Amino acid sequence: MTFDEFFRASYPRLLARAVLLCGHRADAEDVAAQAFAEVARNWARVVGYDAPEAYLHVTMTRKAFRLFRQRRRQEEVAALELPRVPHETPDDAIAAKEVLAAIAGLPPTQRAVLVHCCLDGMRQQDVADVLGIQRGTVAAHLHKARAALSVKLGIPVPTLRDPSWASAPAHVEVKALRHVEQWLAAAFAADVMTRDRVRAAVDLVHPPQRWWRRG
Repeated sequence: MTFDEFFRASYPRLLARAVLLCGHRADAEDVAAQAFAEVARNWARVVGYDAPEAYLHVTMTRKAFRLFRQRRRQEEVAALELPRVPHETPDDAIAAKEVLAAIAGLPPTQRAVLVHCCLDGMRQQDVADVLGIQRGTVAAHLHKARAALSVKLGIPVPTLRDPSWASAPAHVEVKALRHVEQWLAAAFAADVMTRDRVRAAVDLVHPPQRWWRRG
C-alpha cells in the first residue's frame, strides 16, 4: 500500500472523527493534516504496522488534545458549513446536525472520552493513557458527557448507581454517535475540495516523496 492509497482510503473516516473530537471543522482539518503529515514522515515504518489507520487515529487524537489545552475555544459545529451527504434526506441532515451540536457543546475532554469509550469501546485506562490523564478522570468525564447528552438530545442514560453506566455498548447515544460519524464520513468522501485542501496542507508540512507512490 502506498501513502497516497492510504490517504485516500482513510481520509473520510479520520476527518469525521476529528470533527467529533474538535467540535470545530477548521480545527478538525488542521489536526487531521498534522496527523497525516506525521504518518507521512514515518511511512516506511507505519506501513508495516498491523493497523496503520489505528495509529493515525491515535496520532490525531493526541494532536487534537494538545490543541484543546492550548486554546480554550468552544464553537458549535451546527453553525459551520458542513459537506452534504449524497442522497441525504432533510430529516437525516437535521438529526445529524442536532447530535453534532450537542457534542460540540461538551468540553473538549468530555468529547474525547465520549468518542473513545463509546465509539471505539476503549477501556478507560487505555483512554487515560492516550490523553495523558488519570483513569478516574476519564470515568468522571464519561459520566458527565453522557448525562449532558441525555439532556441535550432527550435520551435516557444509566446513572452512576447503575454498574453498567460506563460500558453499555448498545445504548442509544452510542448508536447516535456511530450514525453521525458514518454520516460525516460519507459527506467527506464525496467532498473533493476538502480532501484536496487537507492533502495540500499535508504536502506543505511534509512534501511528497517519490517512494510514497510505490507499494
